[in-house]
Amino acid sequence: MPDALFADPPRFVPPSPPPPVRRRFGPADDGAKVSFEEWWDGEFEEGFAAELSRGEVLPTEVPNLPHEALLDRLRTALTLWRVDHPGVISLLSGGLGSRVPVPPFDSDRHPDLTVYLGEMAGEGRQVWRQNAPAIVCEVLSRGTRAEDEGRKAEEYLLFGCAEYWLIDPIARTIRLLVRSGGQWEERDAGEGGVQTSEALGAFKLDPAALFASDASGA
Repeated sequence: MPDALFADPPRFVPPSPPPPVRRRFGPADDGAKVSFEEWWDGEFEEGFAAELSRGEVLPTEVPNLPHEALLDRLRTALTLWRVDHPGVISLLSGGLGSRVPVPPFDSDRHPDLTVYLGEMAGEGRQVWRQNAPAIVCEVLSRGTRAEDEGRKAEEYLLFGCAEYWLIDPIARTIRLLVRSGGQWEERDAGEGGVQTSEALGAFKLDPAALFASDASGA
């Protein structure tokens, strides 16, 4: 007992702060103004899909059939090229399957198609902040054209993407932008409007093969 009288009194240990409350985003947040970090750390109601565009929540519309049919043909062509060139493409994704976060612009995008080359670093959602897709692709529509050709082009360039494919199913054209000297440089199309990807060597983007009669309604 005497030893207990002279023992050091127990030290006060302050309680741990509660974990931060994550904001939960849903349809009611359409058009809401939020910071990038609030968005990035947030949670999402089941079935709710959206992008962050310059600090504004923009719900993602369900694509129509012509839009998806066009992307399906493009994915098929890329998959066939991938089989013939093993070890080049590490991930072929797009839509809600990948993210292109650009904190300086308070944006977080879901391109229609993304192509990653080489080994990808990071874990969890941080993998999207640590790896830039070599190629991003958007299928233009009347409702998204201005955003795709304007803000998204700026953001994909800043994030470090090497190529930006803009596919126009109405005009039936393919524009290919290549990073050059910190800017996008548009490549001239070859015979028949064919474009050749520098990032993928000899991969050809052929309008004749890509556009079908059902693509005009995209």
